[in-house]
Amino acid sequence: MEYQKNRDGFWKALSAVLVIVLIGIVAYTVWQAQQPRHIYYERVTNAPRNDLVALADPPAVDHESIYWVADLAEQALPFVVNVETIIEYDQDEENKIKDLHEEWQQNMPDLFKQFEWQGEDVPETPQRSGGEGSGFIIREDGYIVTNSHVVANADKFMVHMYDGTTHEAQLIGVDNFKDIAVLKIQTDEDLPVAILGNSSDTRVGEPVVAIGSPLGYQASVTAGIVSTNYRTRDDLGRQSDVRRPQAYIQTDAAINRGNSGGPLLNANGEVIGVNQAIVRWEGDAVGMGFGLGVPVPVEGIGFAIPIDDIKPTIEQIVQHGKVVYPGISAQIASLEDYLRAEPNLELSVDKGVYVSSVVIDGPADRAGIEAGDVILSINDVEVETSNDLIQEIQNYKVGDRVKLRVARQGGDRQENVSVVLGELDISQIQVE
Repeated sequence: MEYQKNRDGFWKALSAVLVIVLIGIVAYTVWQAQQPRHIYYERVTNAPRNDLVALADPPAVDHESIYWVADLAEQALPFVVNVETIIEYDQDEENKIKDLHEEWQQNMPDLFKQFEWQGEDVPETPQRSGGEGSGFIIREDGYIVTNSHVVANADKFMVHMYDGTTHEAQLIGVDNFKDIAVLKIQTDEDLPVAILGNSSDTRVGEPVVAIGSPLGYQASVTAGIVSTNYRTRDDLGRQSDVRRPQAYIQTDAAINRGNSGGPLLNANGEVIGVNQAIVRWEGDAVGMGFGLGVPVPVEGIGFAIPIDDIKPTIEQIVQHGKVVYPGISAQIASLEDYLRAEPNLELSVDKGVYVSSVVIDGPADRAGIEAGDVILSINDVEVETSNDLIQEIQNYKVGDRVKLRVARQGGDRQENVSVVLGELDISQIQVE
């Protein structure tokens, strides 16, 4: 009997431990998910000065010195910032959170006693930190580049400078296709600025330096090399879309959560990329999670968006407050891919772009294109994949009229349809 009691006690204790471990894993996963002027300066030669580009020489770095990384960091740290995002919520939301906390405390007092509600007075405008990221100054009058996923869903933005000062920032605009955002702070004095290099000049094996605020540790400097300068979207398990960066710079310089939006610098101190993502576990599709099966930690695999890919984005946001992409506002897929998913669909055409849905009152809808139609060409240029169509549309501007050859419901009846291209709603685009 005593043996039976001991055995029952053992299994109860083991069950309790497993429950606590499971709760810890879930909590960690949730935490990870919440974390996964007048000119800017670009290194150019023999180019005229214009409103957005000025000639500037990179900082002088003595690469013969064993302290060259330290010298580079000393010059770069002043233009790298910490971006704190704040989400505001009202009194009702505050009460719901308080009630939920008290419920957890009552049901699991031992596990959650360290989170005991302290009963402080609620401020008139309750706030909670939405997260942290990094950024870098591109113009003397306070324009700052960061990732759009850093600022997503936030109500306020606080920029912490290297000199210890803090400024509230205004969000100027975002490009969710490129995962780039531009903030602006008000300043009466010229700020130190980053020089934008040419990512197309990078070489595999060349030294690089990353600066940012990993896990909130502001002004952290890490160094490594370019592991590869052409890691494709397919390599990263990301869907193909010609509007997004087609290749990324891979580096073994330590990058962690909070580095997002910070600069990746070459040995001359020029920005060649914007740090965006890491692989932390085997099975990750460039993100933060446990992957499939048994998680295996991964080290030294980080990715940056090449600066050449986002210079046009930065210019458009600074000039116009947004980035404009033309489109027809329809959900499309390569016909071959669609038939693979729907093998019983009988159509008269075997190539083209299948329209699975259209946005009500969007350009496609107003032109009479319907779900089930197959687009065969645009202005007499044949298209076989969704990327073919998207790529051709990017050759035109919002407001341009284009001719689409359409097989109605994928049948024998084909028509030319005139479509006036509209502006895509970037806020509806999911960041990758």
